[in-house]
Amino acid sequence: YSFLLKKINENNDKFISDRIMYYEAMSLFFIENYKKSLNIFSSLLNKDFFNEQYLEYCIKIFFIKRKYEDCKKYISKLFKVNPLNLNAYITYSDIIYEVNGVKEAIGYLLSLPDVMKKKSLIMSKLLTFYYKIGDNQSYLFYKKDLENFNEKDEFLENFLLERSLLDERFNDSILSIDSLLKDFPKRIDLYLLKSKIFFKQLKFEESLYFLNILEEKFSLFPEIYLLRAKIYFEQNKLEESLIE
Repeated sequence: YSFLLKKINENNDKFISDRIMYYEAMSLFFIENYKKSLNIFSSLLNKDFFNEQYLEYCIKIFFIKRKYEDCKKYISKLFKVNPLNLNAYITYSDIIYEVNGVKEAIGYLLSLPDVMKKKSLIMSKLLTFYYKIGDNQSYLFYKKDLENFNEKDEFLENFLLERSLLDERFNDSILSIDSLLKDFPKRIDLYLLKSKIFFKQLKFEESLYFLNILEEKFSLFPEIYLLRAKIYFEQNKLEESLIE
């Protein structure tokens, strides 16, 4: 990688250089090496302050690391670039939820202009919060509105997936994962989750099948080998388990 980047820099090909750095930062993010990922995204932002993708990844990392003040600063930067960025509103509501509680988070989302509150992503988040506090009336109200949408967004599909997992409706979980993968085939976390569900159902061959798919797409993902070792152990394949 370093050799390739050096050669590109020698040829002054800034665009390709930045794209390689971007993909490296994403890869580091997915294997949870947040420190290095953040360093690269910060470096990229120094060159391209108005890049929404870079800002969004920095916000995700700060939120995961529970650095909420830094998270807010970058959300403010993102709003200056795009005041209609829905992910920024969602993450800000998540910060309020973590710091002040679910009712304050609901209040924040309800204070948004009507044009924003009618977005399926915002309604999906409200649905999640109302479910958390057991407000069934509001929950059913927003659920009915969302069901009238012609297209389901990623956040709504994730919500339906989370609900099915909480209720241990694993067949529905698999259907939600398949639906998400049709629109977001690069979501490597979904392949791993599908494999884990099959493992929980003692469907070891199906679990191994999706682990193999994940390995082809992202061989550096460490959980692949941990889960595969668990499967071999359950199948009494102790030698293969130790190799993993």
